[in-house]
This record gives sequence, structure tokens and C-alpha cells, in this order.
Amino acid sequence: MANWTEEEKRKIWDKGDIVPQTNCGWEIDHIKPDSKGGEDIISNARPLQWYNNVTRSNGRLTCPISAKEDK
Repeated sequence: MANWTEEEKRKIWDKGDIVPQTNCGWEIDHIKPDSKGGEDIISNARPLQWYNNVTRSNGRLTCPISAKEDK
């Protein structure tokens, strides 16, 4: 797990889009997982909804939860 500085966290969060009136529980995700050689650098990080992060299959992002989810 990366130890992001506050400045690094802000740069990562700035990559995402604000979805009004939602509180989906966001996490910082490694695009290329550290278990597969991904680095703790801003270009390899993105904001991702926590459940989508947990359900990644073999590193493949399927996004079962989206901003347009009507459930």
C-alpha cells in the first residue's frame, strides 16, 4: 500500500469526475497492481469506487458500480 502525500492524493483525486449527490466510497487504486510490478507513482493511480476496486478480477476492471447505477 502506498503512502501517498497529501499533494499526491490531491493530484490523483483531480483525475476523477465529480458525481453530484453521490457518496460511493472512493479509494486510490493502482492501475497496474503493485503485485504485478506497478509503481507507487501518480501516473499509475486513479480514483476508483471501492467495490469496483475489490471486485477486480485478475487486475481486470469490470465496474459493476457506476455513477449511473439505478439500484
